[in-house]
Amino acid sequence: MRSSLAVVGSALFARAIGEFIRYFKLGQPVPARARTDHPCRRGAALVKEFLGHTRMNRWGVVGVAHWLHR
Repeated sequence: MRSSLAVVGSALFARAIGEFIRYFKLGQPVPARARTDHPCRRGAALVKEFLGHTRMNRWGVVGVAHWLHR
């Protein structure tokens, strides 16, 4: 029983990974070195966004609800 659940779970996981890959391939190609410039500035922006949820705060009521959601 456990082995069949593991097989089903692995198959569903592999399918989900495949769907992610297909979704990501829909995007436009990025020029070489377009996202590797200014690593310190990009890293600081990432940390600021991750810890401060700055994008979420721009959404007004949705941002406030996000902060209050538990």
